[in-house]
Amino acid sequence: MTSPKEQFDAHLQNILAICMEMPSITDDEWIKISNHTKELFKLKEALTKLQLITIEVDRNRYYQKHIINTPPPLVTAQEKATNDKFICCSICKRTVSITNLVSHQESTLVCMNIRLTLEMEARYLKSKVAWKQRMYRFFERNRKTFIGLNIFISAHLRNREPKGRWWIYNLDRCMYSPFCM
Repeated sequence: MTSPKEQFDAHLQNILAICMEMPSITDDEWIKISNHTKELFKLKEALTKLQLITIEVDRNRYYQKHIINTPPPLVTAQEKATNDKFICCSICKRTVSITNLVSHQESTLVCMNIRLTLEMEARYLKSKVAWKQRMYRFFERNRKTFIGLNIFISAHLRNREPKGRWWIYNLDRCMYSPFCM
């Protein structure tokens, strides 16, 4: 099946071919010319109806929203830097429009990976700091015990025998004292 435009062109060529041989036009030829022009007028009416339908479809909001998929205009880096509608993402440091920032941070794979990495690093550092704080508290609580043990062991290593019960008494008192625990 041929398109209306192809049919229109074919009828027009037939009319022109007949008109080129005009010196002696017979009644049959005039009937052929009139039939071809009648077909052209029918096609012209069909084409105008199609044009009206396409204009109506183009103006339809549903069609514009869901069917027509026009890509957004590309914006250069300089335009993004100077325009107030764009912002730098705090996570991945990419330039994103302000309206798409939340969806960018929630759905973009690069941004999600960077955010998860930063969260894991923060948790790791927090656990290291907590571990160090627990160790400092433990050493602070048992400081006197460790000092007493250090004195006893250093005296023992120097082959000095602690004199009397004073060392043992102080060591025991320091080890079981509530201030050292």
